[in-house]
Amino acid sequence: MACQLLAGAAGNILDLFFNKSDLDRKAIVATKAATQTLAHILRVLYFGSLSMEALAELPWWVHLGCILLAFTGTSIATRVLNAMSDTNFKKWSRIIILTVSGIYILRGLVLVLN
Repeated sequence: MACQLLAGAAGNILDLFFNKSDLDRKAIVATKAATQTLAHILRVLYFGSLSMEALAELPWWVHLGCILLAFTGTSIATRVLNAMSDTNFKKWSRIIILTVSGIYILRGLVLVLN
């Protein structure tokens, strides 16, 4: 949770633990959603005062668009999750974890070397 709060990118670390667990795909998604929600709430409480001015500058339709995109993404993801088997879910999770982690490492190297 400390990584989630401070770094904001600890989802991949959590995914490694969930992927090796005996949980099925729906339990993994539900548990990850709960941890991400708690992390987001803590971040809003911790960093919220720093960003209130920036949020006030955004037009109302940006907030509405974000809400609509969240609902749309959740609806599509539910259909995809129901169509997958537990084995395929864990296989694709590993592929996505490795891909995103590789991108993070490459980005970090680019930033360090420049």
